[in-house]
Amino acid sequence: PFGTPSPMRTLLAALLLSLRWLHAISKAYTLRESLDCRWHPGFSAFLDRLLLLRQIGLPRDGELEAQAISLTQEFRASGALEIFEEYDRPIWKSFRAKVCQLELRSPPPCIYGAVAALWVLIRTGFLEIAWSTSTETLLQDACSLIGWDRVFVDFAEESSWPVQPIDACAGQHMGRILLPSEVQRYFDVSVREEDPWTSPSQGKAGPLPGRAPVVQPERHVRPRARRRVVAWELGMHSAMSAEALTSLRAAGKGVGLLLEARNLINSRYPPLDVLSNCVPYQNARMPCQTVADEVSRALDRVVQGKQPVDSMNDMSALVEEVVAPRRREFDLVVVTSPPLMLLGVVMGCRSLREKPTVLYTSSFLYERVGRRHWLMQEGLFAEAAQGPRRAFAFQDEYSQHFAKVRLGLDLPMVPSMALYTGVLAAVNVTRPGQILVVERGADTDSLPCVLQHTINEFEKIDGFAPSFEIWRGLSWKQMATFDLAAYFPYTVFRMIFDEIYRMPVPIFVPRHLSKHSYQYWFTVNSLRSGPMLEEVANRGGKMGDPDFRILPFYNPWNFSTFQELFHTAHFSRRHLRFFDSLADLLRWASPAQKGELDALRGAMRLENARARKEALDFWGSSLRRILQLGR
Repeated sequence: PFGTPSPMRTLLAALLLSLRWLHAISKAYTLRESLDCRWHPGFSAFLDRLLLLRQIGLPRDGELEAQAISLTQEFRASGALEIFEEYDRPIWKSFRAKVCQLELRSPPPCIYGAVAALWVLIRTGFLEIAWSTSTETLLQDACSLIGWDRVFVDFAEESSWPVQPIDACAGQHMGRILLPSEVQRYFDVSVREEDPWTSPSQGKAGPLPGRAPVVQPERHVRPRARRRVVAWELGMHSAMSAEALTSLRAAGKGVGLLLEARNLINSRYPPLDVLSNCVPYQNARMPCQTVADEVSRALDRVVQGKQPVDSMNDMSALVEEVVAPRRREFDLVVVTSPPLMLLGVVMGCRSLREKPTVLYTSSFLYERVGRRHWLMQEGLFAEAAQGPRRAFAFQDEYSQHFAKVRLGLDLPMVPSMALYTGVLAAVNVTRPGQILVVERGADTDSLPCVLQHTINEFEKIDGFAPSFEIWRGLSWKQMATFDLAAYFPYTVFRMIFDEIYRMPVPIFVPRHLSKHSYQYWFTVNSLRSGPMLEEVANRGGKMGDPDFRILPFYNPWNFSTFQELFHTAHFSRRHLRFFDSLADLLRWASPAQKGELDALRGAMRLENARARKEALDFWGSSLRRILQLGR
């Protein structure tokens, strides 16, 4: 039944689909009806059968399998399955275009139904014989049809399909068919609802385990005249550089230091039209100017491009040549991103290595690290972190966890303060009922379209229509005026997360772990990381291999590791809230929730003040130590 379709069968299948579409456009469909393919009699009956069988554990069923054969034949004859397999996925573009219509009079292709039908047939073993393909490969094909980590997963659960793309993807990892009930254990969201700042044994507030050690402020008379300290910072991420330098300047004031700083690297990101060089520093009342000289030109040459770097000796020698004559101009070195690569440059350059050093980052440690000598660079990082004139810390919980599991380093997680956003200035909520949406991808994400459909249907039921706005292009001051923020993460941490949290705008995160698969961003990182590329080659491209050395805990291709995501900021912050569906999210924007949101915002202010004091105490004490200041 699955042989190559004849031209006549292809034409008939296309005509049949066209007639069904003509019938479908005679009425407007709700989002769920469209995703459930209720406009298609065959898929509608197939879904009803699946829902009925789910009640008794989804046993094998002859009628269901016959329906799946018929639907797969129809889709394959029409060329839809072949279209699925193309890299740019034209059918996905069609799907997104249809979903983004204000009225769903032209239904989107039945992608979820097609994946469910394939899942049923893979389970029977029919396709292994008909297509001479292994179960693992078939599941991989079914998973790859959907680009699930960036787009489809946003609204798969807004449909009624009991077998979803996530089930095919999980089965691909295991190399066999998994029932939806088996898959759920990988994504069991037993989120710790208890207050992580409270010790159950003591019943009172205390620091989070692994956070910056509590440093008692030293009792001393603050000098009238502050000592001037000049910091040279190496970093390519504009916001990360600003976080480190503004935090150190604020902490320095408390210990009698006046910190001045310059960014040695001018080719930073985000690009200048998104984040101006000096605005972040001006927000924190810190002097700023962009300097272009032989040092910055040398560093810009060193970090140019996005490929892994193996020529560490050449890089360090080039930097030493221009820094050595000017070693008396600065007192402190600060490293942010990419951390391991830039630390290697510093440690290979005597004029930088002999200075007190701060490393403060939330970047992937192996970004831009080359294939050669990366284990030696790991060891160099571990040794450098223990130096008496060095202070290393992470901005986020997961980077700290990574270093502990991978490198055996118990380094502190120091809360970021986001002073560079100007959050210390009071900003009132002027957009009640509006949701700030941080989506995953501006070009491919259908979330805004699906969210608008959900709002339209929400209004019909509840008589209230919340609104939303995408965060891109908004200033920090504008973002601070929203009632709440919906945060859809695509990696373990982003600076925008802390920026919003410190504003403070209540953040709502998807509860289900299937919404937290970061395959896209890990793929991008692997192209920038020599160790990742080496491991991909060693494993024959199977990044889900449980022995993948660089990802010994969370691995977005290994579903058994997803519980490790509880170590991320997305599940660790005290005043985060979670939602189970888009409708659940929208309810929080209703007028009835105003009192609770106001109380949550007030609690976040108190937590942020405490985190700010913790960070200032830590950095003040660290600066005293590494700069060897007397009392």
